[in-house]
Amino acid sequence: MGAGSLEPELASLVTLLERIPDLYVDSWDAIVVYRLDGTIVAGNRAARAFVPDEVNLLGSHFFVHMSPDERVKAQTEFNAIIRNGEPRNFESVFALPGGRRINVDIRLLPARIDGVMVGVYGIARDVTSRKQFEREMHDSQQRLLSLFENHPDSIAILDVEGRYRTANRAAETLSGFSVEQYRGKTTGELFDPESPQHFAFLVDAISAGRPISYESSIIRADGKTIAVEGTTIPIRVDGVLQGAFNVLKDVTEKRHYDARLIRDSERMRHLYQIASSVGTTPRQRIQRALGDGIVQLNADWGFVARVREDEVTVEQSAGDGAPFHAGDKQKLKSSIIRHVVAADEPLVIGDLKSEPWNADVSRRHELWTGFAGVALHVANQFYGVAGFTTLTRQLHLETMDREYLAAVAALIASAIERDLQYQRLNDLAHQDPLTGLPNRALLLDRLDQTLLQSRRYNRVFALHFLDFDAFKQVNDQFGHAAGDELLIKAAFAMSKVLRESDTLARVGGDEFVVLQPEISGIADATRIRDRLIASVENPFSLEKTTVRIGVSVGTAVFPQDGSDAADLLEHADRALYRAKDEKRSGEELPQPHPVEPPPMTSYASLHHLICACGHTAFSHGARGCRVPKRVGGRLVSCRCHKTLEQIYAGSGHPRRRKNEVDHPLVES
Repeated sequence: MGAGSLEPELASLVTLLERIPDLYVDSWDAIVVYRLDGTIVAGNRAARAFVPDEVNLLGSHFFVHMSPDERVKAQTEFNAIIRNGEPRNFESVFALPGGRRINVDIRLLPARIDGVMVGVYGIARDVTSRKQFEREMHDSQQRLLSLFENHPDSIAILDVEGRYRTANRAAETLSGFSVEQYRGKTTGELFDPESPQHFAFLVDAISAGRPISYESSIIRADGKTIAVEGTTIPIRVDGVLQGAFNVLKDVTEKRHYDARLIRDSERMRHLYQIASSVGTTPRQRIQRALGDGIVQLNADWGFVARVREDEVTVEQSAGDGAPFHAGDKQKLKSSIIRHVVAADEPLVIGDLKSEPWNADVSRRHELWTGFAGVALHVANQFYGVAGFTTLTRQLHLETMDREYLAAVAALIASAIERDLQYQRLNDLAHQDPLTGLPNRALLLDRLDQTLLQSRRYNRVFALHFLDFDAFKQVNDQFGHAAGDELLIKAAFAMSKVLRESDTLARVGGDEFVVLQPEISGIADATRIRDRLIASVENPFSLEKTTVRIGVSVGTAVFPQDGSDAADLLEHADRALYRAKDEKRSGEELPQPHPVEPPPMTSYASLHHLICACGHTAFSHGARGCRVPKRVGGRLVSCRCHKTLEQIYAGSGHPRRRKNEVDHPLVES
């Protein structure tokens, strides 16, 4: 089912999505477009992987990839978005080819054109690994409870005053008292009366939240005195002291083993609390995980670094005396992190000053002494490294420490994955897919905010409605690919004459709106209008032709031209058409000048090339180094303006995945 066979509104949505391969075609998420009756009209490669080969995704109902027992819930959620027009989020289960079932997070978004809902976007992400992590956390809690009940040593829970609240079966066996007889008793009533000091120091330790180990003796219910070795461990819930575990052992060599076991259970509990915390952002969870790792591994500094090609960038760091901070960069070939990238398991270096590390090219020995790093994989793709260091002392990690390090990395990777998913969803909701500019929804939101601020502070602002002259001729003569390329170039040219505080938005076709949130008067608005007109006066060199177009602009100024968004937009729209009418009649677009392609070179299968400047050069639509990319939350446009042929000639060969010919290379 091609775009041409769909309703015009749905066809335009599908066409736009197909022009943004990073967000749609090559997305890690499965993305589909539904009609309002739930049938699928478009789906990316990830979505097609969820159905058997013999099943055609297009034209099928969304039940085609749902587990049968999840279909009622999915239909309910779909009916809700149709009824309310509000995004829906829920969890479900997909049944894949071969009978395998996976857990997915599903987000349904209304697909609107000019405010009218014409379909539904469906976005599904495989969260099986995250669910497995959550199940493991839950199992860890259950194992801890089972450990308490079935442990061979006596374990009791004391309140902050040293009174027994409960005890396990081993405690009943050891003391001869039942759990009911334990409750309410003090440690002084159970310990040997010839050693009364034990009651005092235990209560002091419990009230101070201080773990201690001791040797003493207790009097059993039958009057027999038993020598014991005990350990008291504080219990904290959300940082508040609740009491203590009191562990009594009649086997001395078991003491340290149990202490480590409880410590590691507490570690996993901390990680579970971080992973399941409500109201925290992914970055906050990562920061908490780094801080917890510093404490648990007895380190001084923790960090998360992104590895891209040959460069390492610190994204987050925690701890005192950190040698690097967020945003710091380093070449991979001169970083100790390159050893983590090459390793199949966590890399632990106790002392970087010892051989063979003292001769390593990274030469970071003067910055820290011990190092532990583990690779991060996000959505089954390598992302970077999480690491911990000691600045002056050696780093010693036992087997359980290494397992804890791997658990911290899994939590961090899960948080990064959620953050990336949010960013992609936000881009889909607020960006124009072709130019990367704000779309109508984001423009209206910023216009509303500007209105509030202008009314409050008695400010003046301007709104400009723009429409290209004779743009239809470009599409008619040279095709929509040329028209798309022209829109991208013209949008970039206009953005260069605007201030950083101004908003340039594409609201449909060749229509753009510029919002100036604060001006000094009509003259200020007129200057920007004239700059916008001048910015597109020079000819634009497209892939196979050169064209000259003009732009008509209609301007509205708040408050004299309107007091709300609707009035201002209507005034600017009327002014735009008056500007068109005032232009000379019979003005035509100059004849284009064709550019012959180099002989014996085919680019039909080169979906992506990477320019030396780092931009992606598309071989469909706008070809060459012309498409803006997002850097630090802002759209940055390339200034080298190389054509696809120039980039191809300079690269030596197209960059593709191994054994891949006709599929695009995904560059994160």
